[in-house]
Amino acid sequence: MPKKVSIRESVFQIEPTFTKYIANNSDVASRLLETIGFSMNDDYKVEAEYRTKDGKRIDLVIKDRNDKVLFPIECQDAKGRLDMEHATKIRWYTRDVRCGAGILLCEGADEYVQWHIREDNDKSDLDIWVILYDIVEYSEGEPFITFNVLVSPLPFKEKLQRVESAINKSDSTSREKAKEDLKEMYMKTGLFTSNAAEYCVYRFKDEGLKDEGFINGFDESINIPYPGIKDVSMHPKLNTSGKPAIHFYHAGILQGDEGFDQQMAALAKEVNKKLTTNKVSSLFTYDTPEECLEAFKRLKELHFKPKNV
Repeated sequence: MPKKVSIRESVFQIEPTFTKYIANNSDVASRLLETIGFSMNDDYKVEAEYRTKDGKRIDLVIKDRNDKVLFPIECQDAKGRLDMEHATKIRWYTRDVRCGAGILLCEGADEYVQWHIREDNDKSDLDIWVILYDIVEYSEGEPFITFNVLVSPLPFKEKLQRVESAINKSDSTSREKAKEDLKEMYMKTGLFTSNAAEYCVYRFKDEGLKDEGFINGFDESINIPYPGIKDVSMHPKLNTSGKPAIHFYHAGILQGDEGFDQQMAALAKEVNKKLTTNKVSSLFTYDTPEECLEAFKRLKELHFKPKNV
């Protein structure tokens, strides 16, 4: 009976073995390219373990007859789910080999990672596909691999419109209006100490807040929930494609800090919400601005830390 397996469960076991299998089997590489609308021709070559100019390793590249790289391909390691490190590396590799497009292979990706890639696709000159692979093993014979698109770049015309729109919205008048709109909607709740065009924030020190007119949201009984946290902000994402989120911002100071990670994991359990991290913050995402606002209220009541801490 056929059985769908992960890299670790398959005959490949590790990601380099999997990518080398794709490189050595033109029919598999053809299926991969066809997923993004390109046809493998006899002039194309697939090479595994391609070295960049600074000695880094690209999992796979597709080359033309003149050895020009057409697509760099980065595959998530054997854990399967796409992380931000691999999602970022593909852009570095794409520029290194002077390509306009690249491909990420993975078993899955959470919505936050997908959102980052879509945002980058919208606003940069690079186009990145995220392709899901399925490995099916049979009791006899070789495994069969299929590919499906999870994230694709915008068509050029739509992308150009998005970029031009983003530029127009970035002028000072638009940003000031967005800031005023956000202030009007959320500052009256008394949950925040200040706001910008994209977010409302609670700061743990009151210096300067009175001068800014936002002292009402400050609570002297709330201390910094963990040394190094700068602030906690709510991003309602009213005018973008991303989901509402609450960010515990630390500017990279607490990246990899075990105590902070444990406290955030406990807080996530306290509020029954999945935790996501990046280099500068830990965050919770929500489906609606209303849900996000209620969650911020609950977190402030907890003084932004678990009850037992």
